Amino acid sequence: MRNVTVWSLGENIAAELGSLAERTMRLQCTVQDGEAWLGSAEADAVKIEWTVLKAPANA
Repeated sequence: MRNVTVWSLGENIAAELGSLAERTMRLQCTVQDGEAWLGSAEADAVKIEWTVLKAPANA
C-alpha cells in the first residue's frame, strides 16, 4: 500500500456538498493554487478543504 494517498475532508464539507445535490446535476470543479471549489449553476460554490493523512511512500 505504498502508493495510497488518504485525505480527510473538513468537518462541514459533506453538508455543504449536500446543498449542491439535485435530481439532475452538472457540477463544475475549479482547482487552483492548492484549493478546490465545487459548484453548479443553481448553487454557490463550495470550497473543498482537506488534510493529507497519508502520502505515498515515494512522494
